[in-house]
Amino acid sequence: MTDHEKLSLEVLDNETKSRAFALVILKMLKSAAGLEQSNSAG
Repeated sequence: MTDHEKLSLEVLDNETKSRAFALVILKMLKSAAGLEQSNSAG
């Protein structure tokens, strides 16, 4: 648990890392949404 805490605090404390992390999450969500749409279309 302390490893996760260290990683999360590092992201939260650094604006550049926070932005990069947010973009990664956004890309993952967009990718997942695209997969859902392609599965329901077929």
